[in-house]
Amino acid sequence: MDADPVDGFGAALAASLAEGRLARLTLAKARGDGEGQTRVIVRPVEVGGRRQFAVTERYPTRDVTCNEDAERLLARVRGAVGRRFLSATLFTLDEDIHLDFNRRGQARLTRTPPSLSALPSPAHDRVKHRLLDVGLPFLRALGVTDADGKVRASMGGKWRQIGKFIEIVDHAVAMAGRQGPPGIRVVDFGCGKGYLTFALYEYLRATAGGEPRVLGVEQRPDLVEFCNRVARDLGLHGLSFVAGDILSTPVPEAEMVVALHACDTATDDALYKAVQARAAVILCAPCCHKELRPQLVAPEVLRPMLKHGILLEREAELLTDGLRALALEAVGYHVQVFEFVSPEHTRKNTMILAVRRRPGPETGSWEPFLALKRLYGLRSLRLEGLLSEGTDPHRR
Repeated sequence: MDADPVDGFGAALAASLAEGRLARLTLAKARGDGEGQTRVIVRPVEVGGRRQFAVTERYPTRDVTCNEDAERLLARVRGAVGRRFLSATLFTLDEDIHLDFNRRGQARLTRTPPSLSALPSPAHDRVKHRLLDVGLPFLRALGVTDADGKVRASMGGKWRQIGKFIEIVDHAVAMAGRQGPPGIRVVDFGCGKGYLTFALYEYLRATAGGEPRVLGVEQRPDLVEFCNRVARDLGLHGLSFVAGDILSTPVPEAEMVVALHACDTATDDALYKAVQARAAVILCAPCCHKELRPQLVAPEVLRPMLKHGILLEREAELLTDGLRALALEAVGYHVQVFEFVSPEHTRKNTMILAVRRRPGPETGSWEPFLALKRLYGLRSLRLEGLLSEGTDPHRR
């Protein structure tokens, strides 16, 4: 075990740079004073025949990329970990090295088997095409692009949604400290026509270096038949679709579970199934919040405001998703809640991203969840009941 986690991480990074073993480096869990950055991604590139490192700084609305040599990169990372970012992961071909800081500023270094089996291509323009290429055949098969490979005018919004979704998946994969090894298992509940399911499969196949296993679950048999036919025609052997609802569909252990726009408590069913499957990553975009509004008893100080129906409705929506986030934290996930797509396209634009915490001394607590329930006089939340029945996370 390294005597000082920060020094140990710095030494491992310096060695990987000197020996040409760095495959990828990510800095995540940005502090509030990080100038809006969400994370930093580093990968080796070749510029003018010289080995350098492309440093991509991610912001909510843009990416900023520059190249650094090994010496400047090492100094930059050492100055950022623990100050601007509370998590760093170094991917090499020998091992993955994780440096994490808790809320008290204490650092912990862990080493796990390597997620990557090969160094990435050093081509400098890889970043611009890595996530999703507009020329992929599934986009034409689903009607997003035309015969010339151009995005149809009527599908511009869908193409932007697909791109945003894959950016979020890429961010989640980095947070989880893995790069999707061959055979990664993914379940997408309520996949509809499969736009995002096909995109997710292609992203994982390109970045994992192997064949992922992606299962789309949809209640409408005609869409299931259509999606399976497209996957079969395109030779996407690891992608399949089944007809069924969320609770009745068997889900073995999976690395990722997705549920976008599952109506009302179907979102809770999907979250429960994801926790049961011990998913490393959960991506959920809820809609149609109906469960809590009839139960909600406004705190006295809020009653003058919440006498207006539209405000009460929005309060119930915020409360529902807030409680879902707290429940996931209580059972061992790090949770982020943010805007998925621009509200000009849809009001159903809230994304809940949950990444399972690595084993450690800190455990989640149900008290914030229960305190919020008491404040609003709530009797029950479906997710709470499912988790209590399935995993006995707390006693009420």
